[in-house]
Amino acid sequence: MSALRSPSPFNRLALLLLAALAAVACESSSAADSEAREAFPNQRTRFPADRSLGFIANQDSDTVSVIDLGERGQGGMGGQSAFSVLADVPIGRDPVDFDGPRSLVFDRARDVFYVALTYSQSVTSVHAASASARRAGYMQVLARDDLRPLAEVRLQPAAFAVALSPDGSELAATHYDKLLPILADGDPVQSRAVLAFVDPDETERAPSEMALCIAPADVAYGQDGAIFVACVGDDTVVRLDGDTKEVTAELDIDANAPQKPVWLEVDARSERIAVSYEVTRRIGVLESGEALSLEHLVELEGVPQRPFWLSTTRLIVPTVDPDALVVVDLATDTIEQELRLDPTDCRAPGSLTELAGGRLFLVCQNNHFEPGALLELERKSLAVLGRVELGLFPDRMVVDEP
Repeated sequence: MSALRSPSPFNRLALLLLAALAAVACESSSAADSEAREAFPNQRTRFPADRSLGFIANQDSDTVSVIDLGERGQGGMGGQSAFSVLADVPIGRDPVDFDGPRSLVFDRARDVFYVALTYSQSVTSVHAASASARRAGYMQVLARDDLRPLAEVRLQPAAFAVALSPDGSELAATHYDKLLPILADGDPVQSRAVLAFVDPDETERAPSEMALCIAPADVAYGQDGAIFVACVGDDTVVRLDGDTKEVTAELDIDANAPQKPVWLEVDARSERIAVSYEVTRRIGVLESGEALSLEHLVELEGVPQRPFWLSTTRLIVPTVDPDALVVVDLATDTIEQELRLDPTDCRAPGSLTELAGGRLFLVCQNNHFEPGALLELERKSLAVLGRVELGLFPDRMVVDEP
């Protein structure tokens, strides 16, 4: 048997050339594969459009909880809840500071959400604050399918509430600026915070602004386009013409005592406005015409949060201190039912949301350090049908139903 021989210099050169050609072919194939693939693929969770989903901004977690609402809960806490958290999606612009997302609004026509970034914890002392150094708020535009940011609008400091007009042509944003009167040395004109207006189709443009009142909190549109604002510092509810933006009416229900109107809820069927007065612990109902007028006023035991229209003659009002749900009968101006909430189910109830089929959900905010919760309630008895945990200090739930 002949011994193996080493390749000749010519054969070694041929082998090297073949290896080089093979490497070039591999690199070309790899480059073609890379070009066929997306350089920076979107790895966000995509949320289905063929089922009912709830979206809740968690102000102190800088997230939005996405809830698969499933079917109706199965009769009490002993059974398996039929709704669940799909994801807690990070929201905001700052990876270090608290962005404080709240007041989520869904724009079905454009398939996007709007959310206010409040930066409510950015300034901790009035001694460190100045008009020029304060942090601006923002309104972000988020894609419905995965909550990726699409655009943003710079707002004034202390951005608070956002509302979308009935025809979808305009967004209004308030600034609950309690520090501004201090910086203005009590000057009543300089203490007024602005109401900002944004064109949803031109978010690259700066918003138009009007100085309205001291510490405006909640804002809502009527079906005719009129705008209603709860002015905490002025103790009034203000009505603006939707076209001219002129103030057509303002109402202080008791000029001799502070009331603190904070939350507004317009009943689309009757065009009346339910108002939560926190200092006096009362719920009021206003007629929302050209001249605002008080129709109903009912005293509660607890501090009222955002009211919910159960019908044109009945309200459910979440309260804190104590944590309860109060059903108010407007036909008699009396409390029809008061349900004290079990603290293991819910602390600090904040707001209710109803699905098209009548299912009722309650957001429980808890404190700023422990998770909040979402409850499904039986519509008549308000018994708890199911519960899921949310992030820190969750806001009102917004629903997208197919």
